Amino acid sequence: MPSPGSAVGSLTPAWTELPVALHPTTLHTLSVLGFERCTPVQTATIPLFLEHKDVVAEAVTGSGKTLAFVIPILELLLRRGTTAEAAEAGAAARRLGGKQPTRHVGAMIITPTRELAKQIHAVFQPFLDTLRLPQFRDDPLVKPLSCQVFVGGEATMDHNLASIKAARRLDVVIGTPGRVQELLARTCPTQLVSLKHLEMLVLDEGDQLLDLGFDVSIRAILHWLPKQRRTGLFSATMTDGVQHLVKAGLRNPHRVQVTVERQHVDSATGHVVASSKVREQRIPTTLDARFLTCRLDEKLPALIQLLLDPDAASRDAPPDPLTLSAATRKTIVFMSTCAQVEHWGRRLASFHVAALHGQLEPVKRTKIYASFIAHMTGPAVLLCTDVAARGLDLDDVDQVIQVDPPHDPAQFAHRCGRAARGGRTGSAVVMLTPEEAVYVPFMKNRGVPLRPFSAPILGALRAVVSPWLYAATRTDRDLLDRSVRALVSWTRAYKEHQATFIFRLKNIHVGTLARGFGLIRLPKMPE
Repeated sequence: MPSPGSAVGSLTPAWTELPVALHPTTLHTLSVLGFERCTPVQTATIPLFLEHKDVVAEAVTGSGKTLAFVIPILELLLRRGTTAEAAEAGAAARRLGGKQPTRHVGAMIITPTRELAKQIHAVFQPFLDTLRLPQFRDDPLVKPLSCQVFVGGEATMDHNLASIKAARRLDVVIGTPGRVQELLARTCPTQLVSLKHLEMLVLDEGDQLLDLGFDVSIRAILHWLPKQRRTGLFSATMTDGVQHLVKAGLRNPHRVQVTVERQHVDSATGHVVASSKVREQRIPTTLDARFLTCRLDEKLPALIQLLLDPDAASRDAPPDPLTLSAATRKTIVFMSTCAQVEHWGRRLASFHVAALHGQLEPVKRTKIYASFIAHMTGPAVLLCTDVAARGLDLDDVDQVIQVDPPHDPAQFAHRCGRAARGGRTGSAVVMLTPEEAVYVPFMKNRGVPLRPFSAPILGALRAVVSPWLYAATRTDRDLLDRSVRALVSWTRAYKEHQATFIFRLKNIHVGTLARGFGLIRLPKMPE
């Protein structure tokens, strides 16, 4: 069972040291991108795929799972240039004056969200661009490859069909289950698309595919695919549902579980002097994961403190909330509900925050996400629900703040995993009330150890923030309505938490709860 190294790269092999040789175009792209060595999950899975094996890979988030299937797909498609499929396509092209009647799909990747599908396409793009460079034109295996994304909520199916017809090739299909299922039902019977020579299927974030109810669509997709193929299933957790999916879609798969290894480095020499495996840890060792104990009406002051520069904790006097600006770093702040994200996005406008949640229109969601990724200078704060918790590779996120623990404890590690990706360092903080303290050993038993976080000026900040909250609520009716909706949605989400033995609504002090949302009294509601 492979174990990942830390930032010390000598513990993992270089790309040229893999037991299977990678194509020069692949090695060139990896060098340009600055990837000198494989991660452990890549070391384990790439040779297996290229040896015609099915693979089930379980690894901590941020461990390099995307390249672990992108590279085998590229290698297989480049080698496919000499297969009968290529000869068949060439003959058909000659018969029809150079226009292929059928697009032969070589690989398919199924993801749970449209954002993740687009992200995977972005990972493919540099490799596809390399295939068009002049220095590789004389290689008989090198040919342009086509990769398209098919997701719901944006382009219509007619638009997708038109994009397929406009392209002379369709080598890689990336998409969400519902749209891909519909696409195959529309294109396979008419032979616009053929899956006869499909080399590889990838089910990314397998546990979330099932959590979102895509099992029926996935089984329908499997019905269209050839039996002789390689299949990879990647997931951060292996639930019972994932095990059933493995039985349905994979044949005698090789199982890869990447554990975490903590290294002890000699401060004088910089060499690793010892290492120890961390049993079942589901977050990287480069992530500084902590918990902050505070009351409900202290969560906003705590959030403000965490968004300030690192020296804020040592200040004697609290800052003015109306003149605050976040430090020069990227932060993702997770909250339980869409109404909370909208409410606090309005309250914290001086931080230049962006609000992202599942109730936004897909086009707006995509625009907000793209803007956060592209932000290069100055602070960037993304308030969001769990829509951004899985799979998205945000390279330069410095910290993750969980104002509310997730409804499903399995989501905790995925939220934290937006920072400290690919061996980089990062921090994550979750806010807990004193009554929720048992959540710390609960998460430790689930492979997520947490250390305490101190907030020395929290009381002083609360003294400034509370009057500011009340004043804004009294003078702004829209903000008052948003506060009420946020409180009601938070209450209902808290009541439905899966870990009900920890998160008990009867333990909530209603006055403290109201103050935390800037309200004088609680609104009327069944709860």
